[in-house]
Amino acid sequence: MEFAIDCPLPYWDTTLDFPMTDPTQSIVWSSKYFGNGYGAITTGPFANLPGQIQAIRNINNDGWLMSRQDIQMTLSKPSYNEFTEPSPCYNGNRNAYSMECLHDGTHVWLGGTSEPTTTAAFDPILYPFHAFVDKVFGLFRRRMLQEGNAVYPDKQITRHAPIGTEWYFITLFLA
Repeated sequence: MEFAIDCPLPYWDTTLDFPMTDPTQSIVWSSKYFGNGYGAITTGPFANLPGQIQAIRNINNDGWLMSRQDIQMTLSKPSYNEFTEPSPCYNGNRNAYSMECLHDGTHVWLGGTSEPTTTAAFDPILYPFHAFVDKVFGLFRRRMLQEGNAVYPDKQITRHAPIGTEWYFITLFLA
């Protein structure tokens, strides 16, 4: 994406905060970066944004941040299907997790508005977080291309099929 638009995209690399004893004390939760991590966002550049929904956070109540080991494990997956598989996620055997699962765990870790898919986009932190997810996917895709595996998955995952429409986009057309 950065190459396509000739502009850098800032991303939040959760692997930097993962090893902290208390990642809620990371500088990203200061007024200099993403603002406060609890309650309505009242500090930082995203404070008091206008809109229909007031973004709130409840960081570190559940879920997880992605670690370097998580990223290495997902990058080693042998196929697009395994990389993106929307399988159930439990904070136990993380070696079995897909990128989709690890991504979901961070949504839950952020809590508040970011947790449900219906309101997640109201918290601006989701944009640098998804830029990081896209970066990891770019690394995976590069590896797949180098190995001659450039085929889009033929497995029909209804919500992620080629040219598929996510269920929450359908509601936009019905309104």
